[in-house]
Amino acid sequence: MLAAAIAAYGVGSALWLGRDPRLARERFDADSVHNTGPEGTSQAFEYLRRREGRDTVEPITLGFAAAATAPDGVLFRLGPDGLGDAEDGPHPFLSPVEAEWVAGGGRIVLGLDAGYGEIEVDDPGSREVEKVFPIWPGVGTIESPVARALAGDVLEGGHAVLAAGARPVAVRIVSGRGEVFLLAVPEILRNEHLGTADHLALLDALAASRRAVYFDERIHGLVSERGMMDILRRWGLGPLLFSAAVLGVAAAWRRSRRIGPPDR
Repeated sequence: MLAAAIAAYGVGSALWLGRDPRLARERFDADSVHNTGPEGTSQAFEYLRRREGRDTVEPITLGFAAAATAPDGVLFRLGPDGLGDAEDGPHPFLSPVEAEWVAGGGRIVLGLDAGYGEIEVDDPGSREVEKVFPIWPGVGTIESPVARALAGDVLEGGHAVLAAGARPVAVRIVSGRGEVFLLAVPEILRNEHLGTADHLALLDALAASRRAVYFDERIHGLVSERGMMDILRRWGLGPLLFSAAVLGVAAAWRRSRRIGPPDR
């Protein structure tokens, strides 16, 4: 009786915690798709996931090389921590694997609220943001909650799309068949600002129509490793494993039921 009471208490506690909305607001970092509070991006994630014609919208918690990303997919990396300086200068803001993926047709949207590798971020002195390059027809008005702009030599390889005065706020860098969008105000994609001005239209434009979309959650501390079962499934051995499991259960059941008198 005591064991049953303890089990019931444990199940009840787990269900109560799972339904507590404060956990999703307080437990996850700002810009995480799992954060349902004002600073989270759960609404952006759900909006894209429910858009008709888009099959894949999912978070990434594996290493980029191990994640099964589509060749022409879109990766959102919002609010990453800055990369430290190496002895020979700042780290590149893309790893070799990521740079190769972009060159093959992928798109990375890098939302920065601080310096990141070769990219610098500072205060342009104004929050007035306007579009300065003729793309994204549905995007006309951006209401930035902060004054922030991009800087650094890496920007010379791209062109500004959004600007605060003479300073770039969003920059597009083309590489091969893909591109990287640098955004100095990722806050406009958060839950509290997504419905303001044309921010939702900007999210649509960055995600591109009918492309697979991924949100990098590793930068928010949600990291996992691919297990043996995942590897076997990726190799196409899922049906074989399922058949082996069924045969194992059938064999165990058959041996558990005796037919006739026991053999000496």
